[in-house]
Amino acid sequence: NILVLSSNGTLDVETPNFDKILEQYGITLGYGAILEQDSSKMLYDTPNMVVSQASASFMSDIDMTLKLILVNPGKIQFADETKLEELGVTYETIASTSEKSFVRTKFDISSTSRTEQDSEEGSSIVGALATKKISDDKKSELIIYSDETCASTSQLIIGKQLISAVMLYNNEDIVLN
Repeated sequence: NILVLSSNGTLDVETPNFDKILEQYGITLGYGAILEQDSSKMLYDTPNMVVSQASASFMSDIDMTLKLILVNPGKIQFADETKLEELGVTYETIASTSEKSFVRTKFDISSTSRTEQDSEEGSSIVGALATKKISDDKKSELIIYSDETCASTSQLIIGKQLISAVMLYNNEDIVLN
């Protein structure tokens, strides 16, 4: 079982070994950072702080709404159904953005609104559970979030306060459990 917290999509570096692990689950991390345009899905009108409801079948015994804050998340992409079947992989979305979000790859743009250089608007997966069949009685599970800041003690300025990212909403509970 693997837990991956990675903002690899915002880095302009090659990671062949890491990519090979993700490929075993039919996953790629697209280059760029997601900016949210739905004000109810961002923290304090900050488009790069994406608020997502987290839910998955393994969370079904939790009787509450869990919200996750991701900072500059990337887009998690899965291979097509044929490739996933060949790999023996199924997946479930844990967290996603709104239909109004977009991916930015040109980080010198200062506008927080979508420009012609950004991707089209659309929902993106930012958290997922991938299950890979190893044999009839063995499986491997990989949980991936496209941001590691959400689980860190990195200090974020929220209003006039410094707050650890992991202390926002239910970040700590989601990552630990």
